[in-house]
Amino acid sequence: TITFDVQYTNVGDGFDVYSSHFVCKHNGTYLFATHILGQNEKDVYAWIMFNDKHKVPLHGDGRAGYGTGSQTVILQLRVDDHVWVQLSKDSGLLNDYTTFSGYLL
Repeated sequence: TITFDVQYTNVGDGFDVYSSHFVCKHNGTYLFATHILGQNEKDVYAWIMFNDKHKVPLHGDGRAGYGTGSQTVILQLRVDDHVWVQLSKDSGLLNDYTTFSGYLL
């Protein structure tokens, strides 16, 4: 799991800073977006995860310097469903430049 130790907003208190998971508190349709930045000259691979299932891949191509990747997904969630960003093995990530957001639509 990619850890996010800074929260800019957490309306509804759905983001758990200790696990870096969004934990659904209200059934509904949610939009999630993440942006990643890989280390210089190193690729970064990640997934938006939904209840232990890989949902959407991200890739930042680091061959020409710092690789960036972005992804957005809309998911139908139920109470206690979890959504988070999982880093793949052997990926170089600059965590300070990586974000994860979720919104109830």
